[in-house]
Amino acid sequence: MRSQRGSMAVVALVMMLFLLIAGFAWLPMLAQENKTAQNDWEEQQAWYAAEAGFVRAKTELNNSADGGDWSWLAKSASKADLNAAMISIVDDILTGTKQAKYAVYISPELSSTDAPTAATEYSITAVGQVNGMQKILKKTITTAASSGGNSGGDTPTAPDAMVAAGGKIMVHDPWMHFNSDGTIFTSTTLKVNPNSDASAGNANWWSSLANTLYTHLPDSMFVYPSGTAKGYLTYGGTLNLGAGETAYMDSLQITDWQGAHPAYSGSFNITGATGSTVYFTSAVASKLVFNGITGPSSGEPLNIIIDGDADISGLSFSGNVRIIVKGTLTLSGGNGSGNFMFLSNGNITVKQSISAIHNLFLSSDGDIKIAGDFKGQMQAKGNIEIFGVGSTYTFNGDVLKAFSLPAGMTKN
Repeated sequence: MRSQRGSMAVVALVMMLFLLIAGFAWLPMLAQENKTAQNDWEEQQAWYAAEAGFVRAKTELNNSADGGDWSWLAKSASKADLNAAMISIVDDILTGTKQAKYAVYISPELSSTDAPTAATEYSITAVGQVNGMQKILKKTITTAASSGGNSGGDTPTAPDAMVAAGGKIMVHDPWMHFNSDGTIFTSTTLKVNPNSDASAGNANWWSSLANTLYTHLPDSMFVYPSGTAKGYLTYGGTLNLGAGETAYMDSLQITDWQGAHPAYSGSFNITGATGSTVYFTSAVASKLVFNGITGPSSGEPLNIIIDGDADISGLSFSGNVRIIVKGTLTLSGGNGSGNFMFLSNGNITVKQSISAIHNLFLSSDGDIKIAGDFKGQMQAKGNIEIFGVGSTYTFNGDVLKAFSLPAGMTKN
């Protein structure tokens, strides 16, 4: 009996040893299985990310007949340029705890704010990446035969017009000079409705253009994207934005030397690099007092988006700057050496000469009333009234040569 017990113990020990060895042998296989499953998941998500990049490129090619923003594209189809242009996808459903990204290159290349060419085949290279796993998708699409949009026919595009109005253009004071492409008009009190001798034969004056001018700014333009960081003024009252950086401000605060954020009072400065954007919410719109605004010297402008009314006086500008206002806009003086675009969903009132701003573009979804000298272009959904005895108005289309109207504006 004792010998049988000993034999059974030995057999049991051998079986346990066998199972232990088999278990250890299976561990690497299980780990490999898990790794394979993880790789398969990441590969699938990378495909999805590449598809997202392709869909964005296709959508923007088909909806940018009046020009688009192509700054997000890679400079070439090389691996280095595609990796440098990677854009994160913020989508927990798609990516879970992983970070998905995509990068896109389009050929023929589109630079700055070009409009795609009609009836043209574009090759799209989209790369999706998840946790280091990359997948490449290459497809071609052909744009529509007609570019459509607000170009063509009798409808003027913004670069065509010195002054464009959906209603009347009214010149109230005598001895005003209108310089456009070398032509000077001297007039007494006039109402241009739609034309008079002050604008006869001048292709840079337009009026009675109801429902043809792109002047309306959609509400979505004043909502900052999710994930946007809050901006703070540096000590002394300056907001600094890097290239492509987006920030919002729902209170005017500075970061002091102790890291606290006390409220700020007084005027402040904004400095923004190429393609940077700052949103001022409705909570602070009425409190904004700008001292100086500095945009990039070339390329896409610094964008300042104000969810409310804006009253700007004696401001010093430089570089490329685009200010987008949801409410009314009042300008009183100022000077600058760059290109400045003011867009408003409300009326625009210019109380005194702003000719010290050499390159200026005004757009209102209401009316424009302007006094004093002016250099640039303007358009309004409603009426444009011009005041100022002896004032000089000079056509200058340099702003729209430097950067375009923002995508999304409509004929409302």
